[in-house]
Amino acid sequence: MRIRELLNCVPAAARYIREPMPDSRNSLWYWSEAAEKSTPIDCDLWERCVADNAELEAGQRRRTPPLDEATTAALREAIDRNTEALELLRQGVACGQVQFPEMTGEGGSVSEHADSIDPLRQLSRIWWARARLLLADGRTDEAASDLIGLGDMAHLVCCGESLVMHYLVGCIVQALPLYGIKMLAAEPVVAADTRRQVREALERWIDEADLSSRCQCVDLCSYAIPEMARIAEAGNPEAVIDRFLERHYTIRPQMPESEEKEVASAPDGRVEWRRDAIRHLLSDHPQPFDLKPLVEPMGRVIADRVERWQEPSAWSIARSWRRLKRTYRLKRFESRRRLWPAQLTPHFPFECLGPSDSARHELADMRPLVSPTEWKSMQVPSPSELKQIKEKMRWTPNALGWLIAQSLLPMDVSGTEMQRRARLDAARRFLADTER
Repeated sequence: MRIRELLNCVPAAARYIREPMPDSRNSLWYWSEAAEKSTPIDCDLWERCVADNAELEAGQRRRTPPLDEATTAALREAIDRNTEALELLRQGVACGQVQFPEMTGEGGSVSEHADSIDPLRQLSRIWWARARLLLADGRTDEAASDLIGLGDMAHLVCCGESLVMHYLVGCIVQALPLYGIKMLAAEPVVAADTRRQVREALERWIDEADLSSRCQCVDLCSYAIPEMARIAEAGNPEAVIDRFLERHYTIRPQMPESEEKEVASAPDGRVEWRRDAIRHLLSDHPQPFDLKPLVEPMGRVIADRVERWQEPSAWSIARSWRRLKRTYRLKRFESRRRLWPAQLTPHFPFECLGPSDSARHELADMRPLVSPTEWKSMQVPSPSELKQIKEKMRWTPNALGWLIAQSLLPMDVSGTEMQRRARLDAARRFLADTER
């Protein structure tokens, strides 16, 4: 089935159709060039130039702490080596939009496609280090320009055509300019025009915060749905199961303590047990996987998240009614996904998988870390429990689809977004307080 047909099943609020962006208009092209020409900031130097901001967070005014002579010299040298990279960063921000590459690799995991985001944190450190050096030199106007530029970079990553993983990196990058803005605001002598520019930048980032919901739509429409289509191309249900297992399940311990432990864990039949259990539960199902009917409820979940992010904070009867409907839809969606035993879901720890003695031993170590309800759900289902689950699944349309949805539905980062907006608002308040 063509991707465009599937996207038509997605509610308009969650729909995203990618239009390739020319390099000359895409910030990412300039940032990638900057990464190639940059020299990383040494970790020791980075630790020395990042000042403790406890007093700033407490609202106490003070000057930017002075840098010692050795740190200042090292920073100047590092910034001089990155002059070309910094200019490319500015050119990228001037584009005003960013589009990250499509996830079209052979691997099914998003984590395998991190090439476009790995340099962002290092580049942000270089830019922030320059602003820090300018603050130490008392050149507050230039420091403000760099902090605003770095903040715009983070804003573009959070609010551009980004996947959720890009958005999360953008949140990390944004912490640097907000910290720097507090340092700038605490300076006793800052020109009124400079404060105005910083204040306007903060207001703009806050006013455009709703654009951050785009990452949910991009993740669904440019990664999850095409990936489901690739899985569906396998054909019959057993082939679909095998392709899904191959692309989205681990086949070895995530963090082996030693080579001996990994070797000992591999041959105890965990992978085979998992595959056989999934096949068994679906063996009598009339239609275990149907792609098109799965896309609409996934799209509805994302559309509801977008609405929640963009909803005005003021209370109203209409808002309460919309919230109730969203909650009802989400409960129904989650109830279908919870039909599957935890042991057979994509993100269950491989070390604890299956009925072997070693798996049970690893699972026992997790007991103090989870609630009694979670602990019960993590146990290996007994034959009688599998029989009951199989009977329920037989009358659940698209049972395999709901298992696939657990892996591919974009992560809900609503909590992270609320924290991001709170940090922006806190920086605005701090700036206002230091102007009095």
